[in-house]
Amino acid sequence: MEKEKIQILRIAGNDIQRKEDEVALEYRYNIELKNNRKISVACTPTYMEELALGRRFLLGDLEIGHEDEKAEPVKSIQLKDIFRIAGEMFERPGTLFRDTGCAHSCVLIMEGNVLCSMEDIGRHNALDKAVGYALKHQIPIPKCAVFSSGRISEDYLEKVVQAGFPVVLSRAAVTGSAVALAKEKGITMIGFIRKGTGNIYHVGRVKIEENSLEI
Repeated sequence: MEKEKIQILRIAGNDIQRKEDEVALEYRYNIELKNNRKISVACTPTYMEELALGRRFLLGDLEIGHEDEKAEPVKSIQLKDIFRIAGEMFERPGTLFRDTGCAHSCVLIMEGNVLCSMEDIGRHNALDKAVGYALKHQIPIPKCAVFSSGRISEDYLEKVVQAGFPVVLSRAAVTGSAVALAKEKGITMIGFIRKGTGNIYHVGRVKIEENSLEI
């Protein structure tokens, strides 16, 4: 369960009305690390295995051996796919956001296809879940792009780099420090993606053409 119903007083003009509303659940989850350590994460109680996998991997607490290191980086990502997926995120958001307005989403994309869409009250948690999903299903992260509903800050981009994504996309803004890190690491970063528009903050290894982005 990711939400619950509560009684509220809703302000409507000059009236105050008693209503029922849905709010997102905030769950405290303990993730076991090596050497009997643990961390506590405030999160949405869904895809907990993926959250733990992604968080441990990004903390350097977990090594998963699969074909990521041998995978060729993504060769191209089509602008039409970016705008199509952005439209889907706007028009058909996840159920938690739709019902409560209290969720970020993170979408994993490969070859123009959405492989998973993760929701959480925290944008970092949503990214961890997407990374964990890729690890669990042995999806080569270097061949993927990650699309966030939230802003791209430096600490968020650090996790993108650590995971091995070559492309990060966002419906929202980016910070100056994130742009600097994208330039340092050669990450393709596009923000403020809307219907047919967006800001390219760094091209990275990508050659931009009219209808596609090509590495």
